Amino acid sequence: MILRGVLRTAKLGVGLARQEAKDTIARAVRQAALAVVVLSFLLLAFGFALGAFAVWLSREIGTVHALGFIALGFVILAAILYGISRTGGDRKPKSAREQLADSLAESDESEESQPGSTVASLAVVALVGFTLARQLFRR
Repeated sequence: MILRGVLRTAKLGVGLARQEAKDTIARAVRQAALAVVVLSFLLLAFGFALGAFAVWLSREIGTVHALGFIALGFVILAAILYGISRTGGDRKPKSAREQLADSLAESDESEESQPGSTVASLAVVALVGFTLARQLFRR
């Protein structure tokens, strides 16, 4: 009698765990599909913004120069990303114990000064460059 109740409870627990796993997988699939759609729209928006920038810049400095400067910008961006990837790739992977110790040590340190966001710094540099280019190529 007692064994039957234990087995019935175990069967109910396994069924609940199986249903929870199915729900978790379904939620992850929906989130991944949504992320792909959002990324597609972001890439389309970037493409149209780049096209608009190229048209505007070609009217300001000429078509060949505009496309050359845009290509140069992409080359510089690729070189920066390549340099960042090369500096981070020389480290050997840490074990889980070392990662835990590092995260605990970082949480104990006081947060006196927060470094600025890299994306915000790049945005400021791009804005300054754009402003300088407008002044330089003003007719």
